Amino acid sequence: DDTIYLTPGRYVLSLDNSVAETTVGDRGDLDVTESGKTLVLQGSGTDSTILDAAGLDRVLEAHPGSTLVLRDLTLTGGKATQGGGLFAKDAKVVLENVIVRQNEAESGGGIALSGGRMTMSDSLVESNMAKAIAPGGSASGGGIRADSADVRIRNSIFRGNKALGGNGTNGQHLQGHGTNWPYLDEYSNPTDGQDGGSAEGGAIVQKLGRLALEHTVIDDNVAQGGQGGYGGHGGHVRSGYDHELYWVSDMDGGAGGAVKGGGVFVENAEIVVRDSEISNNKATAGDAGGIAAGTATGRRAGATADGAGMFVQDSHLEVARSTIVKNEATAGDAGSGMSGREQVGRFYQDAAIEGEAGGAGAVGGTARGGGVAALRSSLRFDEVAITENVTSGGKGGYGGRGGGSRQRSGGAGGEGGQGGSVFGAGVYVAESGAAQFEQSQIQQNRSF
Repeated sequence: DDTIYLTPGRYVLSLDNSVAETTVGDRGDLDVTESGKTLVLQGSGTDSTILDAAGLDRVLEAHPGSTLVLRDLTLTGGKATQGGGLFAKDAKVVLENVIVRQNEAESGGGIALSGGRMTMSDSLVESNMAKAIAPGGSASGGGIRADSADVRIRNSIFRGNKALGGNGTNGQHLQGHGTNWPYLDEYSNPTDGQDGGSAEGGAIVQKLGRLALEHTVIDDNVAQGGQGGYGGHGGHVRSGYDHELYWVSDMDGGAGGAVKGGGVFVENAEIVVRDSEISNNKATAGDAGGIAAGTATGRRAGATADGAGMFVQDSHLEVARSTIVKNEATAGDAGSGMSGREQVGRFYQDAAIEGEAGGAGAVGGTARGGGVAALRSSLRFDEVAITENVTSGGKGGYGGRGGGSRQRSGGAGGEGGQGGSVFGAGVYVAESGAAQFEQSQIQQNRSF
């Protein structure tokens, strides 16, 4: 076993890892590799001993069988696909008086765990980001993402972390050329907008394993779904053989990204929360992209937002002597109805038919559980205050514009879509789930 005493200073990584972020060697992150051995990094204080990856790689990686103990230091500047500050696989990790701040990854912005065990005490996980790398990609665990791991957190704060799904790309517009512009003789069809990416767990994601929070604050974290891309525009095209005019419809916008757990998302796991606070977290679903042409109703309903404070799925949750307060779940807005096509006859000057009606807007997204949302899970609350949480349904899409006609009346505009539904401003339990409350309060929660 070894202990490294770090004197005050900023230790900045300078050798870029150009091979792969998990490669063991003298480049990129700092690797702890010896199975059955313990490495202790002892800093001189979180303000004075700083390990900075400078965006070259993650800061630290603990390999299978190893034990890593971090004390009195800060991890920052890490960037990776998993675990921006720290990644541990089948390892034991201990953090005591550690700050994990301003790291970025697609999964586990601050810390990512695959198997093993982590114990955290008297620490701060702040301003880390799980951010989708590709357009329309998903993001998971702004502060921590743990898979099949045993995680125990005490006397710590998770604040200002984010999980951000990627925005979808816009569809391609109708492209081509023609001798009688804007009518095209040769063209390529427009394409749909890409769906926005999902986001889960602004602060913590736990899948399988066990999560225990004691005397811990989960505050002001965000999970936000990506926006759907706009559909490509269509237009008129003309047959080069018989001069027949055709209408190529606009295409669908992409769906907005759904969100699960503005603060904490747990799936197939056990979670125990005691003497803690879950507050001011936001689960905000992405809006659907703009919709295209034709008489159909807008097909892209608003995305769902589940569990602003916590979302629990196929799990067991116990909460005692804690508060769940002022969290917000906001569903995505729907796509607009399709515009009616303009009516054009065999030759563009011959259009003795009415324009087509615009389509109806789609229904806004559903918001469930401003404080806690649970599916197929068992919940127990003892001496818990669930107050001032909010659920907001998404806005319905605008009705489509009526199509024009050269010699007759234009089509009617489509109806606007209905606003989204809201369920459980404080607590939402569904799909064979059950909740038990002892000496708890659920009050002043609101739905819009």
